[in-house]
Amino acid sequence: MQQGSLQRKARKHGPEVWQFRWSERGQDGKRICRKRVIGTVERYRDSDTARHAVAGLVTEINSNHRWVKRSLLTVAQLCDHFEQRELAGDNIWRMRCVEKSV
Repeated sequence: MQQGSLQRKARKHGPEVWQFRWSERGQDGKRICRKRVIGTVERYRDSDTARHAVAGLVTEINSNHRWVKRSLLTVAQLCDHFEQRELAGDNIWRMRCVEKSV
């Protein structure tokens, strides 16, 4: 099980961002380094709030045989995914859809 690393990165344009980095093994067994921008430092003021935002991603990374399990989700797992990813506050496209329908 890994926790990954969370780093504060400067951008050429715009505010600094929190970047989550981890590594995993590919299907050929070679290590693949991955990274994902979590959000700006304006949105997540400290590393604790940024780490909390990335909790769902860490769970996904640490699950065994991630590619196989994607097709075998329970309803509870689907609900957890929807809450963590789709209803997240930084998911602005959903908020725009809600605003248009009101």
